[in-house]
Amino acid sequence: TALSHGKSNVCFERFIVGMRFTDLAYPRFKNTLAGQLEADMLKPLREHLEELYPSTEENVKFALSKTLKKPSGQENNDNDTSSAPLAPAECTLTFLRREGHSREIKNFSEVMEATKSVFHEDKWHIQSVSFDGPKLLKQYWTIRNTILLVSVSGTGSHMAMFLPDGAASIEIHYNNTMEVVNKGICHVMPKLKCLSSKSRCPYKKGPKSKKVNYNCKHDKVRVDLESYTESIKTAKTDLSKRCDRALRPQNKIISKLFGKLLNK
Repeated sequence: TALSHGKSNVCFERFIVGMRFTDLAYPRFKNTLAGQLEADMLKPLREHLEELYPSTEENVKFALSKTLKKPSGQENNDNDTSSAPLAPAECTLTFLRREGHSREIKNFSEVMEATKSVFHEDKWHIQSVSFDGPKLLKQYWTIRNTILLVSVSGTGSHMAMFLPDGAASIEIHYNNTMEVVNKGICHVMPKLKCLSSKSRCPYKKGPKSKKVNYNCKHDKVRVDLESYTESIKTAKTDLSKRCDRALRPQNKIISKLFGKLLNK
């Protein structure tokens, strides 16, 4: 703080300066990153947040109880995590979705089926969440307990900045865009694995033109399954060993002891 550095005239004991979202998430001049982006520049922020809001099992369960998507036709308690054992972050895959809004995944059932066919072992925990209602803190805890985040560009892909070190983010592109969000975030987080998937959007003809408008901003997104499957296979290759290590009995004991020490 200013006082600790010997400043005599202090207007604010503590002052936090935010960073413009566009400078972090969007590349300037299409393929050129903003000059102020540096590797590990988010590390102090991430460490500070983890100290303030530790991702304990209790906190993450509370967050998931408010963010998990409930499949249509099922009762609300089907996704209740209050009594179920919490899967380790190293084995948790999270779909970040927006239903009833722009860029909703039209063929989500096919995408989920493809995911389960690749991550078919019992050790993997696959969940679908929505951030339309929960507060930021619940969103943060959900992402911190995720090893692979899947999202459509513009639906919260920037939340990948809170993934644990060594995690992966798959950004599903829309409207023929390139890696809009991941390009910036993976530059400042070199330990994050960034992947992408193509998508297709419905074609719409303009009212007085024969030209076709190719736009997904206000429409549903159909994920290209071939491109997506290739990305999740790559992700699994990189993440499988981490999940296996987390599930070893001795690691579970160490994690519990470490968690108790942190909470003292």
